[in-house]
Amino acid sequence: LVSSEEQKQMFFRYWTCKEAYVKATGDGLVKLEEIKISLTKNQPSRLLVSGDWNLRELTPTDNFAAAVVVA
Repeated sequence: LVSSEEQKQMFFRYWTCKEAYVKATGDGLVKLEEIKISLTKNQPSRLLVSGDWNLRELTPTDNFAAAVVVA
């Protein structure tokens, strides 16, 4: 069970990871529902898609989310 603040943080982590993937692939937002990300509290995120894509989350400062996806 997570607090509403934790839910909000997880949402932004999830969205940021998906956004990084579509920017890296150039696919745009049309395939957003097909992108699977595994997020677990206090664990690194995992990109669950085919191919040699690597996802890394960054924490530039509190209350901000950043992610990079590279092949």
